[in-house]
Amino acid sequence: MARYAHAQDALRTRALHWARVLELVVRIEDLYLPRVRERVVLRCGSEPSVDWETWQASVDRRDLLASSGWSVPDVTDLYETLAHEGSMVDPCRSIWRLLRSAGHRNMGGLRGTARLAWDFYEVAEMLRRFLMDVTDEWVPNIDDLGAHPELKQHLLGMPREAVDYDDALTKARVMENYRLDTGTRVWWLLEGRTEITFIEETCREWGIDLRARGVEIVDMCGAHRPSDELIGRFVTRAMEADQAVLVSLDGEDSGAKKAVEALERLGVRRYPLDDLVAERPAHAVIPWHPEFEQANFPLELVFDAWLTQQSHEVNGAPDPISAEQALREKWMAYEAGDRGAVSAVKGFAKKMRRSYCKPKVAGCLARLRAAEMRRDPELTFLPIEHLINYVLSLADR
Repeated sequence: MARYAHAQDALRTRALHWARVLELVVRIEDLYLPRVRERVVLRCGSEPSVDWETWQASVDRRDLLASSGWSVPDVTDLYETLAHEGSMVDPCRSIWRLLRSAGHRNMGGLRGTARLAWDFYEVAEMLRRFLMDVTDEWVPNIDDLGAHPELKQHLLGMPREAVDYDDALTKARVMENYRLDTGTRVWWLLEGRTEITFIEETCREWGIDLRARGVEIVDMCGAHRPSDELIGRFVTRAMEADQAVLVSLDGEDSGAKKAVEALERLGVRRYPLDDLVAERPAHAVIPWHPEFEQANFPLELVFDAWLTQQSHEVNGAPDPISAEQALREKWMAYEAGDRGAVSAVKGFAKKMRRSYCKPKVAGCLARLRAAEMRRDPELTFLPIEHLINYVLSLADR
């Protein structure tokens, strides 16, 4: 009986422990799982004016930790335990870096213990990101646990703190390490999600697969600051490998100016778009003057794109068309002044107590613009559309 009672107590203790773990995971999964799986939701809850990015940024991680009853050391232990559990059952652990660089979202096809291992890894990755937000400190990746601190430098040519498996720079290094040819002929470094979203949506509308054409887009915000040493080393290696490199930046931004100077020291020249097309260099920095949206899109097109995005996010409105018409009428009476297109529409959105998410508006801009071009094939290309064509011509050389 004593042994039976002891077993019961052990099971009860284990059940209580995993109930606490489950409660913590439920508390943080909406904050981290969309990013881990690269499937970010557009809306949060019943409030149409709140998007996921805004909502997750507003959540105080330290308050969440304190109210959960967990401590930083406890969460750290849990992270390491789950990572270890995944590794113990993973039949593919010898190629973990290769699979991880493919992304969590592509692991759905795994079966058996291989899929179970990635369930462990996925929860562990959420905990890792939570810890970094709570502590404002870097936390080792799963494959760093128990490994020599210099291993990443040896394998990938970069310090382990700089490795981000969701970033194209790291993915390229991993592919190199496994002696796999990515087929990349052009690296296009873009400053952030707004530009990337517009380009990806435009190419989708045009029926172009950039990767199949040998073009790899790099989000420089995902690779830390554009002037970082990592970007410099990456650009240098790409040039040595005879791969074309184009860098697009908002040229008036102070951080971008420093990035341009750093890239010019590497031999990457700055070109206005007209000179780029005329001289056809393989390596170039293209600063937008003024900023990206202002340089490419008229005010009314930006407003139409924002209005389209708002219409998609109407939640529970009895007549979305009437709501859209009301906004359009208020816009006609709105004094935009001499502000840029985005500043004007953002000001109007704030006055209407609506959200303005630049990447989502950029996606709508791409779709509206593609529809315009289908209606009128004689339309003149926008500067960014000229640039897309130029990148494709580089890839086809």
